[in-house]
Amino acid sequence: MRLIKIIERLLVRVTLMGLVVLVAVQTVTTGSFSSMLDFSVPSRQIADNQMVIGQNIGEKSVVIFSLVDYTSLAQAAIYVNGKKRADFAEKYAAIAVYPGDLVELDASFYNKPVFIQVMQNDRKVIKLKEGTIIRLRHERKALPLSNVD
Repeated sequence: MRLIKIIERLLVRVTLMGLVVLVAVQTVTTGSFSSMLDFSVPSRQIADNQMVIGQNIGEKSVVIFSLVDYTSLAQAAIYVNGKKRADFAEKYAAIAVYPGDLVELDASFYNKPVFIQVMQNDRKVIKLKEGTIIRLRHERKALPLSNVD
């Protein structure tokens, strides 16, 4: 009888320790600490961009966008040639583009103004300087194409 009590206490302690570890891991990966763990573009966006790389011939450019007033707007998206290539589930979104690609920003889900800033752009495809802020309100907007060939 005494052995059963000892095993029961041990089992309860191990279960409680497992729950504490589980809660700690979830807090670190989904809470405010998650930004410390994510140093680059989310991997699912990189996978989408890799599909773009093989589709066009020409010099690839990478354009990085950032939300101005928000850290996440999951329904806001970036389309390249009509296909969704990235979203703003995170503050930053990066896409690979080629000369001739049509790039559109979509915030049609949101009735409030959404401000998106161009963080990196070599102006080979899109005619916007770094630091340019684009205002969207319940709309999908095509970005001006560069005339550089």
